[in-house]
Amino acid sequence: MKSVRIVATALTLVTMLCSCTSYMTGSYYLKNRKYDSCIDEMQRSFGEDPQDADAAYFLGRCYLAEGKAQKSLPAFKKAVRLEPDNAEYNLWLGINHWALADFENEFKSYNKVIEIEPDHTSATLYLGHSYFDRGKWTEAIACYDKVIKKDPYNPEALFNRAEAKWQIGEREELTEEWKKYLDYYPDGVRAMRAVLRLNSLGDFSYRNYLIGQRVLTLKTPEFKQGKSDMSYKSMSSTSVIAAIMDSNKDLKINVISFVKGDKALARMRSIEIRHQILAGHGDIDPKRILLSWFDVPDEVETSEGLKSIDETVLFITEAN
Repeated sequence: MKSVRIVATALTLVTMLCSCTSYMTGSYYLKNRKYDSCIDEMQRSFGEDPQDADAAYFLGRCYLAEGKAQKSLPAFKKAVRLEPDNAEYNLWLGINHWALADFENEFKSYNKVIEIEPDHTSATLYLGHSYFDRGKWTEAIACYDKVIKKDPYNPEALFNRAEAKWQIGEREELTEEWKKYLDYYPDGVRAMRAVLRLNSLGDFSYRNYLIGQRVLTLKTPEFKQGKSDMSYKSMSSTSVIAAIMDSNKDLKINVISFVKGDKALARMRSIEIRHQILAGHGDIDPKRILLSWFDVPDEVETSEGLKSIDETVLFITEAN
């Protein structure tokens, strides 16, 4: 009887050791993007020990990393079958279903993860995306709220929550939500869309500009009331413009300042913007920065009709 217990204990230790080895080996290969080596090693490990859930899991991860979602699916299913309460295995099974456009089973997998770990951030985020794609805006917002509570700067949750609120007509507080997103993430397609939403609400603190060959989201320069002193946050916009002018020597930019009823102040603000663009960029010829100023509001078309902006700045570029 004693010898049977010793053998059983030894077998348990061997199984644990194999699993631990698969986890460390799989993690190493995955981190270093050695997917083919990982696949070979995990197939060998799983062949030696069909109960090695980690080997099945990392086999799935590496197949999926190579874009082979059909091959990764059986591996993830094996991992989940061996350890049905493993949240990470279920999460990646859901991601695999998404890769195969099997959205129903993707949805089920994320719900399973949350049953296992109610505060699982990634699963809650992806479940929110699943609701979002189905047009279930209220459910999506609830998921994104949970994510943002734990991860206040999560870009996907911030953007999609605001977009979901837009879809159900909750737009009173969206100006601040879009601005918060743009303060953190002013680049990319999402930023450009956030600007369009923000502008349609009558806020032009950010605008999309065609600078050379690129559409860029820039913070509209802000100044102290009645002054030409530009705020520190606004300098990020002039820095971006300067960098583009540095790389494209043929590019010229028109700086157009509007201040209702004060042409002198509008002129001083245009001059200040030119000064900020040139600061630290001595190779830029000042003649490439063309200044204009007006003592009338800028008028912009919005979804609510024509809007007058008493104080603002426009950037218009031209190439030789």
